[in-house]
Amino acid sequence: MTFTRPSLSAPAPVPVKASTQSMLRCQIGKGQYLIPLTKVLEIIRYVTPTPVPQTPPWVNGVMNLRGRVIPVIDLAVKFSEPPSAPDEWTCIVLVEVELQGELTTLGLVTTLVSEIHDLQASDLEPPPTVGTQIRVEFLQGLFKLEQGFALALDLDRVLSSNEQVSIRGLSSEGQVS
Repeated sequence: MTFTRPSLSAPAPVPVKASTQSMLRCQIGKGQYLIPLTKVLEIIRYVTPTPVPQTPPWVNGVMNLRGRVIPVIDLAVKFSEPPSAPDEWTCIVLVEVELQGELTTLGLVTTLVSEIHDLQASDLEPPPTVGTQIRVEFLQGLFKLEQGFALALDLDRVLSSNEQVSIRGLSSEGQVS
């Protein structure tokens, strides 16, 4: 058996590039929020959803998107703000979230979609423990902007298990006439 001594001129190890996460920044109500780009399926112009009786106030209704029934949610209302007032900048961001162990498409009403940020884990501050109108378990962290912060959402945790049951019943992978 022969052992060789490593050469002193061996190349230096290549540093591992820190992983980045691309996040879509949008305005929901009065706040700036970040949505993981891996969850975003599509951004469409606002269409008025069809109201569904006996749903929570933050559920605007459902929309027909290429034969699929998509629940449309106004997170501003869920986060204790007034309902979004649609204008020419209002969009629906279609996202795929895990509800009760199944992937479900939801439409999120946003008053403005602004840009994409490529973030390192170190770019996010820990979520605040007080002073927000939303539960901190919804948040991945805070991203410092020139003025204020954008809250990075964990979309799989925004809805409680009871809320997930009511939303899951609204979505349909089947065809709409």
